[in-house]
Amino acid sequence: RGIIPLQPYPGLYCLALQPVLNRFQEFPSCFIVAYCDDVQIVGPPADAARALERYGVLLHDILQQELRPDKTTVFAPSYSIAALRAAPHFLPSIIPDEKIHFDGIRVLGCPVGTTDFKVRFVTDTASSIATDLATVGLCPSLHVQYILTLKSLQHSITHLLRSVNGGAPAFHRAQTTYDTALLGVVRRLTPLTDSLHPISTSLAFTALRHGGLGLRRWADVADAAFVASYSHCAAALPSHYPSLATTFPPISSFPTYTTTPLRGVGSGPPFHLSLIHISEPTRPRLMSYA
Repeated sequence: RGIIPLQPYPGLYCLALQPVLNRFQEFPSCFIVAYCDDVQIVGPPADAARALERYGVLLHDILQQELRPDKTTVFAPSYSIAALRAAPHFLPSIIPDEKIHFDGIRVLGCPVGTTDFKVRFVTDTASSIATDLATVGLCPSLHVQYILTLKSLQHSITHLLRSVNGGAPAFHRAQTTYDTALLGVVRRLTPLTDSLHPISTSLAFTALRHGGLGLRRWADVADAAFVASYSHCAAALPSHYPSLATTFPPISSFPTYTTTPLRGVGSGPPFHLSLIHISEPTRPRLMSYA
């Protein structure tokens, strides 16, 4: 990490970086995942440290770029800093100690690590979005406030909820922060009232096609986003990484998978939709650490 892609053509940069990534075959014990200039090296500490040094050399020789140690992050949940610096790992000293983490790291905007780390990360993100929603309130036009919230800000949480089980009790504080901030937007849109009737609140969080404002609470997104992300991983990852084939079993194989018939709205014909019920004890862990 810590290199500057060739903006505004990231696709060209990916093509230029591919020869560098191909050379990582000399480190068979390392698992390499790259997205533009974000490269993750996963493996035994000694091998990963050597692969990182080799990556810096290849960047310089092939792309004439430099790896920035101050932007390189190390996640080592089972090792101390002293152990990483000593033999046989020899983590380069140019990577500062404050860049070594033991509870988790951020990867492409998603938290990877312990549950406590994920909770802190999600809570901070929810608080940041709440601040943005409050800032939008400074706009003199209520219509512009609504459009910015509807089309932009409320979607900021979706990417995060694809990576964590946002419906779990551990994330209740973040959920409350986000929902309260979103309800604050609704209150600004109704400045002549002291309070909102429950029906009015429900209408604010009803889809546009049903006559509502189209705003979506945390719970409206959390389960659907996580299940959709998991289903995509279960279908796509085994074809790219066969070693992960058993890590993401199909949702239909879960003991709690059921299908529920639903009726169409109004007088329309009934239709059937598969609903997925996954109890917490049987939900597989997406990642595990020694």
